[in-house]
Amino acid sequence: VVVDDWTEKIGRASADAKAQIVQLSQTCTESNVPLLIISSAYEDANQKGWKARGNLNGFEIHFLHRSSVDTMIRELHNGNQVQQFILGDDGFTPRK
Repeated sequence: VVVDDWTEKIGRASADAKAQIVQLSQTCTESNVPLLIISSAYEDANQKGWKARGNLNGFEIHFLHRSSVDTMIRELHNGNQVQQFILGDDGFTPRK
């Protein structure tokens, strides 16, 4: 299941939206169905890096950034790990 733009791009996620995502996550977990929820990130005002919207606990967080070197390269950040992908007509392919 993929849920894109689950919350507004600005401001806080509503309590109702967060509750629905948590319920959907529980249902997907019980049914052994993968879940990917996507939202815009924001940069912390205290310069502590990028943050995920919604402040949801228990979710694995990844960030997808456009490379500053090449506009066709995307960087998938997961903690301290970064994987690069090339964006093409067929979607994303790992960069060698």
